Amino acid sequence: MLRYNIERMILMRGHTNPKSYLKRMGYTRYVISHLLSNPRHLDIAYIERFCHELRCTPNDLMEWEPSKSEPTEKDHPLTKLRRNDLSAPVQSALLSVPAEKLDEAVAYLQQLGKPE
Repeated sequence: MLRYNIERMILMRGHTNPKSYLKRMGYTRYVISHLLSNPRHLDIAYIERFCHELRCTPNDLMEWEPSKSEPTEKDHPLTKLRRNDLSAPVQSALLSVPAEKLDEAVAYLQQLGKPE
């Protein structure tokens, strides 16, 4: 099943409370509830706004879980959208880095963010 996982991207960008983040962006409680329930359908305007705000692509907002009834080849393009739950561990991983290595970790992350 293909669906959007907005919360994952919000957490990966370092926002610890997705509800508060979405509220600051101006969304109502009803819309926030819908967005955080891993919806299958989203208005294209929401997708574009999230891509701008979170500096990502629509693919980054999506995830795919294969159907148990239909086997999928390992090299199928959809396998790139399989996600492991790295959203919360990103911040805890940074917290576990010793203080004397934080400069090195930040430099490495900055290097990863540079265009190739």
